[in-house]
Amino acid sequence: MLQELMRAPIYPAVARAFAAEAVRAKQPLTRGGTDVTRERVGDAGWYLTAAGQEKIIELGYPSLLIRNGTFELPAVPEYATPMRLHRPQLEAAIRAVGRVELEVGGRTRAVGTAVVLHGSKPWLVTNRHVADTFAQLIDGRPVLATHDQSGQPLRVQVDFLEEAGSVRSSTIVIEALYYDPDVMSPDVALLIPAAGAQLPEAVLVDDQEPDVGTLVAAIGYPGDDIGERDQAALAELFAGTLEKKRIAPGFVIAREPATFPGELTLQHSCSTLAGSSGSLLIDVVRGRAVGLHFTGMSQFANYAVRGRAVLDVVARLVGSDVPELRAPPEAPLEEVVLEASALAGRRGYDPEFLPGAAIALPKPTGDLAGQVLAIDDSGATVLDYTHFSLVMHATRRLAVFTAVNIDGARLTRIGRSDRWFIDGRIPREAQTGEWLYARNALDRGHLVRRLDPCWGDDREVQQANDDTFFFTNCSPQHQDFNQGLWNRLEDHVLDHARVERDRLLVFTGPVLDDEDPAYRGVQLPQAFWKLVAWLRGATVHAVAFVLSQADLVEHFLEALGDGWHTYQVGVADITALTGLDFGALARAVEPALDESGRRRPIRALSEIALG
Repeated sequence: MLQELMRAPIYPAVARAFAAEAVRAKQPLTRGGTDVTRERVGDAGWYLTAAGQEKIIELGYPSLLIRNGTFELPAVPEYATPMRLHRPQLEAAIRAVGRVELEVGGRTRAVGTAVVLHGSKPWLVTNRHVADTFAQLIDGRPVLATHDQSGQPLRVQVDFLEEAGSVRSSTIVIEALYYDPDVMSPDVALLIPAAGAQLPEAVLVDDQEPDVGTLVAAIGYPGDDIGERDQAALAELFAGTLEKKRIAPGFVIAREPATFPGELTLQHSCSTLAGSSGSLLIDVVRGRAVGLHFTGMSQFANYAVRGRAVLDVVARLVGSDVPELRAPPEAPLEEVVLEASALAGRRGYDPEFLPGAAIALPKPTGDLAGQVLAIDDSGATVLDYTHFSLVMHATRRLAVFTAVNIDGARLTRIGRSDRWFIDGRIPREAQTGEWLYARNALDRGHLVRRLDPCWGDDREVQQANDDTFFFTNCSPQHQDFNQGLWNRLEDHVLDHARVERDRLLVFTGPVLDDEDPAYRGVQLPQAFWKLVAWLRGATVHAVAFVLSQADLVEHFLEALGDGWHTYQVGVADITALTGLDFGALARAVEPALDESGRRRPIRALSEIALG
């Protein structure tokens, strides 16, 4: 896009170098048996081959608008399922990406994308060819321009919002820039915000190189691209909404592309346009930056500077006189620790709660037996609260299971406080806290429901309510979590199962899988289970449920597509999923599942089989 670059208010050095190196060669490439033509600049300027020529690869690679910090899922399951599972870390990354803008005479023009990356510290980076549009070379060194060619004051800023359908902005002013003007260097520039600028949380750069086939996403601001050869595809993918924040899934398609030196670049298939320069390329599953997008060739490939190469460039730049760029000061998160003395005397779960039936706590077996947290020197593992107990995982910072006694005849409704506590009986690092849930779409999901243990005298009811607000009883759940049906399961059993004396035992927990995605150092469970038991006459009955992304438990459940699904399963299924031995409950009377023996998907309470 030489012509477009040369029309910019500040003649960029990249355009001058491009013009000086205007040696073009046509080279045939083969993709799927079809010859494809690409353009490249002579060897002296390889990195400028297509600066700013971000391109659509194929219509199968969508570009999704971001609204209110999140995105609608694509129709293609290969993208939709992992993007739903890893939505929290993608939303955190979305907040770190901003639109680079030039303001002249009260008018604003978008010129690219920038992202806050974290190596040894946070840095705001974009492409060199983006920074070149507002830089001047003085004594061979790039300096931020203060005026455009007509002499009008020029202000450079980055807006971290600019979303479709919103007039909100979150803008910081740029006061300096640094990059290597050598056109042979990677296409990376460092932007320095004005003092006091409030930056979003930085995205960590992955210390692992992504393999070919890794699902990635480009987050940036694709704009009008008159150079895009396939204008019909442009119209279909972007529907006229340009220069707004988008996330575009795709794949790493080569680690050592022939077009550019392999040790510095990645080739990917995410759809981009002019304006996407400087976009974050993130590993969808790992949630870390793997590259900084900089160029592309229409319907062939797009290219990114590798994440580690970006940090290497920054490290060289900060060896000069670049001031330190700090993350914004954050208000301290209030966390209240209740010491062991304040929790003394909690009676916890009662195994004799159902008259004449002793139902002990589940017993961890196999590998899980060695992964539970010991809470004292004796090796005890059970934390008791008012009318419920739980066991913590030693490294996951989450409960392995909870168990609660519910006296339906004495339940008392009480207002909620939403003030969460740290349990001082176990180490602080063995549990989560407000830091996990701040500034994202994660909910603090009660495992023991708030009202379940709220029965007894007034003191017990208040204490039981407060006890459910410990982070030990909390599991991170995305706001899309199907709380409505899931949370009504116990009420339905209580109301319709002819429960003798209105007494229930409810066991709940996450399915802890080694492949669960990590976010802020905590692996987020992708499935949850619940087991409800009661007496009918002298016989113990039980029903069990799993809430999950269907494909995560495909060995046990029939996948029914994307989304959170609730299934009615058997006690044996819960044991197989969790490694918990439910003892006497394994012999409880359970309702029959469907005639094929498959687990039952539940879409309404009326579909639950209670036997």
